[in-house]
Amino acid sequence: IMENKDIVYELLIQEIKKKIPERGKRTARLMEILCLEKEAIYRRIRKDVSFSFAEMAEIARELNISLDNIKGSKPLKSRPYQMNMYEFFNLSEKDYETLEETIRKLKELSEDPTSEVGGTFSALPLTLICNYEKISRFFCFKWMYQYANSDLLKNYREVIIPERFIEVIQRLSYYYRSAYVTYYIWDKLTFYHIVKDITYFANVQLITPGEVKMLKKELLVFLDDLEKLAISGEFVKGKKVYMYVSSINFETSYIYMNSSSHKSSRFKAFTVTDISSSDEETAQRMRMWMQSMKRTSTMISESGEMQRVRFFNLQREYVNRL
Repeated sequence: IMENKDIVYELLIQEIKKKIPERGKRTARLMEILCLEKEAIYRRIRKDVSFSFAEMAEIARELNISLDNIKGSKPLKSRPYQMNMYEFFNLSEKDYETLEETIRKLKELSEDPTSEVGGTFSALPLTLICNYEKISRFFCFKWMYQYANSDLLKNYREVIIPERFIEVIQRLSYYYRSAYVTYYIWDKLTFYHIVKDITYFANVQLITPGEVKMLKKELLVFLDDLEKLAISGEFVKGKKVYMYVSSINFETSYIYMNSSSHKSSRFKAFTVTDISSSDEETAQRMRMWMQSMKRTSTMISESGEMQRVRFFNLQREYVNRL
């Protein structure tokens, strides 16, 4: 039993080092997680003192490490995922800490020339629409209507997104765009679904005709901006963007992040919530799947002008039905 415990301990140390390769950052993060002094962390890393079970569990939770997979009690096909269930209109400090941890990981992308972010989207990602006030408010309104406590239900015009949450999401958006290569693969019915949702809420009188007009106007502005991004093929100088349109539809939206120090994947659930994993094999499989999706997709960034014009004109047709 003691031998097995030593193996698990050693494997945990290895996983921590994989998650945070840089020694200084690793020590600082463990100090933050365990509320211990630097020397106490060093003693645990050197194995002069053992992490307690509670400390191991806390590290595993904060760094998204599966202790089950480490000790081999689960089959290899079972991979750890974590659902990030945010109450968007009553976020706790823990929710904000989770978001800040994601930002810390994303910051590393801007410093790594091998960094890559890829996504397939059946709906607009919050990190792309966060600077469009009426669209982002609609997605939060939809989440509230579908999943929130009935006491919170409001008309669209009554929904107010907390300023702190907006600021955090805008920083998330900035760092998502900092990878050296970004791939977007769009479902060709993305805006059709948005228009269908807005129409439903307008029909049940939760969105007024005037608000529908404002949403329509902002969606058209967003489409113009997205088309400009497709034409330029860059967020900023040196940060490439490759945009595709899939010939097949997606069940939901998927995203992976890949760099020399961090690999993760996530997929959308409950409108603006996501389910994430830092398991490297899962991220690699999602990356391979998205790369294979290009075979059934058409590139519309930089080259491919005819296909790009056709795609954006179709999305504008959907929006103009509002």
